[in-house]
Amino acid sequence: MIGKGGIKGSFNHENDPNAIPLPATMIHGLSKLYSGDGTAVSLYSAFPFPNRASRQLDDFGKQAWGTLSSNPDTVVTCIDTIKGEPVMRVAIADRMVSDACVSCHNGRADTPKADWKLGDVRGVLEVDLSVASALANR
Repeated sequence: MIGKGGIKGSFNHENDPNAIPLPATMIHGLSKLYSGDGTAVSLYSAFPFPNRASRQLDDFGKQAWGTLSSNPDTVVTCIDTIKGEPVMRVAIADRMVSDACVSCHNGRADTPKADWKLGDVRGVLEVDLSVASALANR
């Protein structure tokens, strides 16, 4: 459990031997690992923490947030062009699935929203996959 035995969850964990990445920070780190092979993973929200407040959602991100906020069981998809490449974009809701999520997000001093409840949509998990080779083989 985070916080036991001197280990804490932190978005700034790289140089702290007593810290592990928070769940969203881990997703952002995994995205960097996948980025070289035509896959991108991103996690975003209409309620970003201050360290991510400058991020602007594109049209797909805005549509995904709007759709998933009102219907979190759906999947939002599209074929888009990113940097000149055809990309399949898939977005699902990232929900507050445990009391630990809710208490952590509501209890942070820098939280952009402090009234989260179990089951709320906290963000959007998006996976983008290059489909250039699949389309070339048609």
